[in-house]
Amino acid sequence: MMERSNSGFSEAGLRRLREVLARHVESGKIPGLVALVGRGEETHVEAIGTMRLR
Repeated sequence: MMERSNSGFSEAGLRRLREVLARHVESGKIPGLVALVGRGEETHVEAIGTMRLR
């Protein structure tokens, strides 16, 4: 069983999500992005990067 945070999402899953998003931003192809993930009535928002290219 995966370890769940208080929100019902697994800590490992959220960590993987952040790592994947960060790789895309660090590649320089996009300045930033936002992911919205829902499970039942729970929602997790992850935002990485900036609104515009540097």
